[in-house]
Amino acid sequence: MRKTLFYYLALLFIVPALLLSVSCQKKVVKANAEPVTYEAKAVEEVVPAEEVDADTAIMQKDIYFDFDRSILTDQAQRDLVDKANVMLANPRMTVIIEGNCDERGTNEYNMALGERRAEAAKTFLIDLGIAPSRLDTVTYGEEKPVDPRSNEEAWSKNRRDHFVVY
Repeated sequence: MRKTLFYYLALLFIVPALLLSVSCQKKVVKANAEPVTYEAKAVEEVVPAEEVDADTAIMQKDIYFDFDRSILTDQAQRDLVDKANVMLANPRMTVIIEGNCDERGTNEYNMALGERRAEAAKTFLIDLGIAPSRLDTVTYGEEKPVDPRSNEEAWSKNRRDHFVVY
């Protein structure tokens, strides 16, 4: 009788502890198989204003994700290639990648998903030749929505990585 009780208690505590301690395997973000070529820009003393404005617009553009995914879409990959070109032309530029989610899901889940999204963008930029020391990531989960409404249009705007140049 005592042995049976011991086994039941062990199962009651050990099995949930094991389940809580196991994490999901991280997904590997694969860059496009095609090599990316970069056009070297000549370094000038004065950078034309329209070039600075174009670079600023590229760096401020968010990339978006599908629902419950941290895999980069084709459009996100194209936008990251543009960002990499700007960063390669501006070697002193450093960026914080902010991972964001929509309001669906628990706060803990969304914080982890936001981190995976930011890390996916960071990994992709590193694969394109950007030094890891120039990239930082932070996750905000669902805490910083662009659109506070609760509908698909708003949610699609909130599933994003935002880039802050400093």
